[in-house]
Amino acid sequence: SDLGGQVTGEGVFRFLREVTSKGQYPYWSNEGPTGVRCALWLRLENNAIPNTDKLVARSQALDMSLCVLQKPDLLKIRPGVPASTSKDIAAVNLVLFHMQELRVSRKWVRSMAPMAPI
Repeated sequence: SDLGGQVTGEGVFRFLREVTSKGQYPYWSNEGPTGVRCALWLRLENNAIPNTDKLVARSQALDMSLCVLQKPDLLKIRPGVPASTSKDIAAVNLVLFHMQELRVSRKWVRSMAPMAPI
């Protein structure tokens, strides 16, 4: 979260497509006697990414395995722990993804070397 650079919706989409296409997530954790499958825990909130609902819908329409976690979900879902005993564990948990308001002023970013958009 708060990457402080230019993060675009298209960059996030391409990243999610690449991650989900490789088949490495959900990954196997060593929890329990036989291990469990766990989603990649991805935090991209507070980056002013526009239209996150459309980005998620577009991704899911292409069968990308994503789950958007809201604040109440964080009481029962934690990184490295499966969301449930269900066999349908998402490849990627987008934690608080729809919360895109900026918490940090971008003025200080302008004084830094520019970062290429992703």
